Amino acid sequence: MKVIKASLVQDEDVPEFKRLRFDVVDKPLRDVLLRGLHPLGLATSFGGYTDMSRLPFAVADRLNNSDNILPELAESKHSVDVIPPTEERGCYPRSTSSVKNDSLKVLEKMAEELYFVDRLTYPQLVDIAKRRLRETWQHSVAAKLLSDKFYGFNEMRRFLKSKCPDVKLRSRDDVHSYDLGSVLKVDDFAADDVLLVEHGISETANFRRCCAVSDFTTGDGMVSLLPRISHFDMQVFVRDDSAERTPMRYYPSLRYGCRLLSGRVRFVPDLKLRDNPRCRQMARKIAGELAGVRADDGGKYCFSLDIEQADMLQNRAQICFPTIRYEGSRERHGTSEIASYASIRTDLWVSRYCVGNVLTQNCTNRALSDALRHYGEKVSGTKEEMIERMQKLVARLYPDCEAGMDRYFRGGFIRVDHRKDNASGKWFEPDVDSGPLRNTIIAVYVLKHLRGDRILSADWENEAYSVEELAGAVLEGRVSVRGVFVRAV
Repeated sequence: MKVIKASLVQDEDVPEFKRLRFDVVDKPLRDVLLRGLHPLGLATSFGGYTDMSRLPFAVADRLNNSDNILPELAESKHSVDVIPPTEERGCYPRSTSSVKNDSLKVLEKMAEELYFVDRLTYPQLVDIAKRRLRETWQHSVAAKLLSDKFYGFNEMRRFLKSKCPDVKLRSRDDVHSYDLGSVLKVDDFAADDVLLVEHGISETANFRRCCAVSDFTTGDGMVSLLPRISHFDMQVFVRDDSAERTPMRYYPSLRYGCRLLSGRVRFVPDLKLRDNPRCRQMARKIAGELAGVRADDGGKYCFSLDIEQADMLQNRAQICFPTIRYEGSRERHGTSEIASYASIRTDLWVSRYCVGNVLTQNCTNRALSDALRHYGEKVSGTKEEMIERMQKLVARLYPDCEAGMDRYFRGGFIRVDHRKDNASGKWFEPDVDSGPLRNTIIAVYVLKHLRGDRILSADWENEAYSVEELAGAVLEGRVSVRGVFVRAV
């Protein structure tokens, strides 16, 4: 299995510095699970190309730990936070063929700006930059320093004449026609320490202590951010021994949730295909092939294998680690319980009901007028007058609807906190009023029969408020009926 190895190697240009290098090596499944090694390209779900582990962000988080920063360089902006490159910076490939290796590419991009030392002060960094410039000093290097130091031609000419009075300059072309490598020296820029570091080392040079690498690697340098990985998924193919197929052809396949328990791997099949007999037949066949589980007693679907046996299955299976998440609480990453993959039968769904939108004083005058017109009421007047008229109307309509609501709510309902847009079903039988005040009448009934803000029962009634008072509270928006209701059984 492919994993990542991190190591510090001596910088080719500056022997005092070390650079971070990542290599891909093979390790058995036992090491990946028991040592928490990051499985390169496998921190995805089946068929997915997105690595959800966010490994680069977790590594950056550890590199940014205060213990790994060099305080002597932090003030000069040469020991600052590491930020993983984004797609806009041209790191993530767009082709799906290489997306699975994004984590490695991002880590390598991050490492390009990092230097590692045990100890380093800013004056020492400037001295190293000067030495590096002297070793590479030539016209092009001097020209870059001069251009960055002075933007205008007049400033350049004054500076060059102060170093060499005989220099004759009329334009920028004259400046670059001289051999600036012989006219100027590194010491001529001694007061410009920032410029020296930018050109002698790197403009974006970012330093960390060498011990920082141990925060995201094992003792032998393998990238690991978890003490162990306890869960993974495996798509196991059923052996096909028919003559029509080649000997190494496997078809079809079954998905297993795998969990590491007491040094062995527990295989739990995904039987979400609504009790599909063929799916269960495959599970029994695989269990018999891999673990010798007998099927004559009705079949056994789950089984356990040694880690080495599970590793050997990779020639007839695919493996992935979709539960690996490195950001957030480090204690729970990769160690959550195996997710249940059982399907829900639609005929067993619990019906949920909610009170729909009600008319209130926040509605437009036209909406209120239309509601009153539906019931043959007077529609003119101020909004306050229309609300008062509607309040009395609800009180008159309520007794005719009460018997139907009592029948429907007989047995009781329980209110649960839930979003209304997830509710389904109908509230009442067709003989209940279906006009524009229907939901208002329902809301009033619920408020009168809601006990303890949870239990809705036709056998209990709140007599503290009259129907007209509750209707006024609902229409004025002072109270509302929240949540959804499920039938008590």
